[in-house]
Order: sequence, then structure tokens, then C-alpha cells
Amino acid sequence: MTAAIDYYVLDTLANDIESFDDIVRLLNHPEIGWRQENHDREFAPAEVTAALARAIKEGCVRALVVDADHTTLQALEDFALPASPFQDCYYMLTPRGSLIHSNWQPPTDSA
Repeated sequence: MTAAIDYYVLDTLANDIESFDDIVRLLNHPEIGWRQENHDREFAPAEVTAALARAIKEGCVRALVVDADHTTLQALEDFALPASPFQDCYYMLTPRGSLIHSNWQPPTDSA
């Protein structure tokens, strides 16, 4: 994990599988998100895509795609980046990602 957003993305996935849009929405939520830690600037989809790609390459997150019947999610192989646009996929923490998240010390509000 190299950037603060990498940890913030893990945090959005700590409790559930999330779509790309849900990750962006959670990051930018004014009350529960990490936008304030980003100097009150919203996280851009491109930033989230880059963070997810790093997390997948490090084995912390796994991408999932909807199957051909549109009934279930199919996990991609470990470390596999999605061939489809990141916005069309879902994401989940791997055991490694859960361990890193559980050991992460999030920033605290200094006010």
C-alpha cells in the first residue's frame, strides 16, 4: 500500500463486496467517507481506479465480474486486473487485504 487512498479503498471494502460506484460514493460521502482527509476534495474515479489496480496487484483486493447470465458474481484470479472497465466490476478484500486493513491505523481528527 503506497498512498492514503489505498487504505481508504480497503476501508470501503471492509464489510462487504462493493461496486466501483459504491466505492467512489463511500469515499466521497461527507459524513462517513474519507473526503475530508483528502483536503475536502472529492476522490476522482481515475484515482480510485489506480488505487484498486495497486491493491489487486498487491493481492489485497480481488475483482469480480457479473457472469454471462447476469445472476452471479465470478471472482477473477488472484492478482488479475479486469479486462472490462473497472466501473463495470465489483471488488472484495482478500485475506491479505483484511489483515492489512485490520492493522491499519487510520488518521484521527485533530480537532
